[in-house]
Amino acid sequence: MSVATRVDDLFAWCEPDSPGAAAVICVDGAIRHACGYGLANIEAPTAITPTTIFDACSIAKPFVALTITSLVSERRLDLDAALRSWIPELPECMEGIALRHLLANTSGIRDFNSLAYLTGRTPSDLSSAGILELLARQQRLNFQPGQGFLYSHSDYFLLAICAERAAGRGFAALSHDRIFAPLGMDRTSFLDDGGCAAVGYRSEEERFRRSASEFRRIGSGGLFSTVEDLARWDRCLRQSSLGTVTDLYLAGVSSPARVGRGRQRFAFGLVLSADEGLSTWGNGGAWDGYSAAFLHLPNGRVSAAILSNRGSLDAFRLAEQLIDIGLADTAEAKPGALSWSRLKSGPNIEVASAGAMTDGRTRDGSGLGEALPALCHGAFYSEELDVFYEIDSDPRAAIVVHRGEDAVALLDRDRVRIHVNEARERGVTISAHNARHIQLWRVGPRS
Repeated sequence: MSVATRVDDLFAWCEPDSPGAAAVICVDGAIRHACGYGLANIEAPTAITPTTIFDACSIAKPFVALTITSLVSERRLDLDAALRSWIPELPECMEGIALRHLLANTSGIRDFNSLAYLTGRTPSDLSSAGILELLARQQRLNFQPGQGFLYSHSDYFLLAICAERAAGRGFAALSHDRIFAPLGMDRTSFLDDGGCAAVGYRSEEERFRRSASEFRRIGSGGLFSTVEDLARWDRCLRQSSLGTVTDLYLAGVSSPARVGRGRQRFAFGLVLSADEGLSTWGNGGAWDGYSAAFLHLPNGRVSAAILSNRGSLDAFRLAEQLIDIGLADTAEAKPGALSWSRLKSGPNIEVASAGAMTDGRTRDGSGLGEALPALCHGAFYSEELDVFYEIDSDPRAAIVVHRGEDAVALLDRDRVRIHVNEARERGVTISAHNARHIQLWRVGPRS
């Protein structure tokens, strides 16, 4: 059976009049097979092809790291430089953070997605200036720099700001001139005015609805690309297409921070995995009606990428199966050898950390139905987030968030952890997934 036939079978679920995906298999840095399925736009039917432009989700992050590396190669940035030397408006608690901590997600900086949630907002409600302001209010870290790992979109958002300030140029132009143009990635850009050719859709009541949010923050995301261009990225990794810049980048990826005992590591925008003798580098995720995955075997011959405008699609699983097809075609390994979907952490899941949460609950969230101590309910204020909370004694009740005089949101107790801290007589701390132990002080009842 040919590669094309096997890939067609893999995408047999995709109806021609529904949102779909573009896919590519690369062997030895060259495209072995590229294809498209479904529609880029349901309302104005346009077929998806390998040149269709999608929001590439967290595939943006390795290109942020590569742009940083290009500035390091010219000594305009130093990976050991203090973050606050480039962004002095950040708080003193970030004094010990260096740029290399951001590249490895070992900075301890809270994730702005989690902070937005805890303030009763969505990330789409925050401008870039609003995100920076929120981070500037941070009073403590999730853990000491280099002492833990936690996936944080804030790290790569801040790296993009450092690159802009070091180069004196906007990040979109900077990355174009230094990375995309030299690699021939002519249809790839950060927040290009041409926008995204594929409209993002979410599944809702057995229908596909256009995703309305326009949230794309450079650094954490904001990359538009095609699978054909991602094949050129794969070639860069295999052939050092950017010379010294690629060599420095690969050296960084090959020396990931060692935190915890997991088999996975994160370095320079890539999640690194190993299983059954195969090493895998990749990134991707799902956001705002899009899903994406890029998988590269650094010690093998095969790579694969998926870009989709169907937000619910498990792009990583499909990319894994494309890798299997490529491996079988090259007779390099037996199909099924790669287990990325079992190993991968995904973009919002903790890999390893020091200083784990200590509220007595298990990592899977069990115990959330237990009654909270009396000190854990009442009215509280967070100086760090500048919001008030009303916490009910019933562990099943939502947490009410107030900004100013208005009750603006309800927080799901399954997504928030509350526990009494050291100052037992005065307050508690609250934690969302990637934002830990935020101090709350007890206040009088709100009128």
